[in-house]
Amino acid sequence: MSDSEAVRTKKYFIGANTSRGFINYGDEVFANLKKLYVIKGGPGTGKSTFMKKIARRAEEKGCDVEYYYCSSDPSSLDGIVIPTLGIGVTDGTPPHIFEARYPGAKEEYLNLGEFWNGDFLSLCRDRIEEISANKGGCFSTAYKYLSVAESVRAEKERTLITCYEKEKAEKAISRFMKTVGVGEKYDLIPRQISAFSMNGETEFDTYNKECERVTYIRDKRGISSFIFDEIIKKAAEQKLKTHVSRDCLGRVNAVAFPEKSVTVLLGDGEKVINCERFIANEKLSEVRKKLRFLTAIENELKDCALAELQMAKEHHFTLEDIYKEAMDFRSLEKMEKAFISKIIK
Repeated sequence: MSDSEAVRTKKYFIGANTSRGFINYGDEVFANLKKLYVIKGGPGTGKSTFMKKIARRAEEKGCDVEYYYCSSDPSSLDGIVIPTLGIGVTDGTPPHIFEARYPGAKEEYLNLGEFWNGDFLSLCRDRIEEISANKGGCFSTAYKYLSVAESVRAEKERTLITCYEKEKAEKAISRFMKTVGVGEKYDLIPRQISAFSMNGETEFDTYNKECERVTYIRDKRGISSFIFDEIIKKAAEQKLKTHVSRDCLGRVNAVAFPEKSVTVLLGDGEKVINCERFIANEKLSEVRKKLRFLTAIENELKDCALAELQMAKEHHFTLEDIYKEAMDFRSLEKMEKAFISKIIK
């Protein structure tokens, strides 16, 4: 893929598995579209493949496409946006339920249930209910682990604040943000590039690709959330359109200023903001043992949550196999071709 193609094809996650459960950003993603098509259907019925076909046709016609993937299964597409056409398509089944506000005028439903064998699925009802309950139980337990991990992170941050040289950090961020410049209107827009998924912690490099200037926050202690909060505060003052991504515990781990082609990411690289500069070492030594303990507990809880999501993955693919067996994919493919020809000339 060439650099120009990489920029034109933007990848995000439609939502996030977090300490507060599943968060769906669909409302923000699809807010300003002329038309939104909401696909209804069970797991394995071809929703993701259908959207990939639409996106491929749009790109063949020279359109930019934004891809929104599932935060639980990063290989599965949950939505697309074709900005130049003002069109979006999204999976409208749980957990990302999307109800039409202006049925027909803006939103239209596409029911893939028309192409499955309902009698076959009825015979499988008990098994479907059992597997679905087991899958839901795994997600519920994972969210509980993350909720406790968030409490541990909060305690860690309360401890770190005693070592944090706030004034020094604010001056450094102020200098950095002056180099970004000013905009016309502040808007904080969720564009999630990281996911806590059934495949582990996953991150897209979309921010890197869409911005010419990349700065990293190098953080060994865990104070990056303080730095990102200060960056967002300055972005509001400077009226900058701001894209933001958060980790599974709700902390900002990336921001981008698309109109300025500037992004700030958690990590390490050529240009860095080193958080060690903002730590008072003499105070850190007093709480070092506590911080090590809290970090170990947080990581263990996150590992337990990931283990639950991996078990959910097994249940999920078992459900997909059942629904795939019930589908008439030949008839579905005919509908797909006619639909794609209608919306993308």
